[in-house]
Amino acid sequence: FCKSSLDYFYILQEAEKIIAQSRVEVERMQKVSLEELKASLERQENQALDRIEAAKQRALSEVKEMAVDLAIAASAKILNDLLKNEDNEKLLEEQIKTLPTKLH
Repeated sequence: FCKSSLDYFYILQEAEKIIAQSRVEVERMQKVSLEELKASLERQENQALDRIEAAKQRALSEVKEMAVDLAIAASAKILNDLLKNEDNEKLLEEQIKTLPTKLH
């Protein structure tokens, strides 16, 4: 071999080492990126599930409040229809005022 052939050979070997190291680094970076992506997706999923659960709890609370309000209104209507005289109306009003504390 002449000197230029040896130089070319060493340059080629060095280039192959650089390429091999680059491949290893790319694989490492891909693995890290994939792990970070998986972790990010998992966090997003958990956040979404938390928001869904919170919305579900708010909805249930609203439904319960509406049910109590409807029960009070229905009871008041029924009692009002049953009790027509003045004494009964006073008793009815007192009882209606206590219903929210008994139902909530």
